[in-house]
Amino acid sequence: MDKALRHRAPADSVNITGHYAEKAAMFGKLGQYDSAYYYFHKSEPCPDPFTQEARYYNMADTYYAMKRYKDAYEYLLRYTQIDDSIKAATKSSELIALQSLYQHERLRADNLRWRAQVAEHKHRVYWIIAVSVTLLWVAGGIYLIFYRRNRRRLIIQQKQLIGQQEQIIAQQEELRHRSEEHLGNLQKINELQQKEGELKCAFFRQLNFSILQQIGEIRKNGNIIFSDKDWDVITENADAIFNNFTLRLQDSYPELNKEDLRYCCMVKMQLSQSEMAQIMHLEKDSVKKRLKRIRVDKIGSGSGMTLEELLRNF
Repeated sequence: MDKALRHRAPADSVNITGHYAEKAAMFGKLGQYDSAYYYFHKSEPCPDPFTQEARYYNMADTYYAMKRYKDAYEYLLRYTQIDDSIKAATKSSELIALQSLYQHERLRADNLRWRAQVAEHKHRVYWIIAVSVTLLWVAGGIYLIFYRRNRRRLIIQQKQLIGQQEQIIAQQEELRHRSEEHLGNLQKINELQQKEGELKCAFFRQLNFSILQQIGEIRKNGNIIFSDKDWDVITENADAIFNNFTLRLQDSYPELNKEDLRYCCMVKMQLSQSEMAQIMHLEKDSVKKRLKRIRVDKIGSGSGMTLEELLRNF
């Protein structure tokens, strides 16, 4: 995509903004939401309605992946509006094409009829006059019949279009109602999950209370000494409460070593960086750098979330 952008002329703004929309969709699927948001706004000037439709749909997916459901719903509504306008324009163009085809066929039939009259006029002038009058009456009757028939057909098509529009409006209203209901349910589920996570974290700290009592005690030059047995107890408690927390972490991110998992357990215990520094015999800045290295280098997360946010619902 970058190569395609480099080969585009600066004046080719339509294709360039279309490429930006594609890049926004790619970054959204990759989970790089800041980049997706950036290219989404860069593609805004694109006049192509299909590109605009894809922009709002992909941005709705991006916000949904970010759990920003309100923003996702707003962009989904914009996508629906553009999609409806495209469908309405398509149906109008089809109706115009049908009318044009009818006019063309009618003119072609009149042309053939007049050619036949001119050829016959060379042989029988008087007879052709009488026949012409008769044909004119017949043609007028046929035209009137076809005109009325086509008028009835157009009226039926217009009624069908109105019915389809009313059906689309009803479906949109139902979709909006369901989306609002779904959004409310998601919010309730999110609140329950947050409360459940808080209760689990509190229970996790309570289970490790006897070990955590060492924090604040001055041992060996002001540092706390956790034995391997203490760490084994903390790890077992984390796995028991959070559904094999350390095992799932190790399986999802194989680059995490034993000490990294201990840091993750302390984050899950909601310990402060000062407390972690006291436990690990390090400066607070060293702990901060270690947590950032775990998040960026080993888990592969960008600057959009902290390690605490990543592990909150893990």
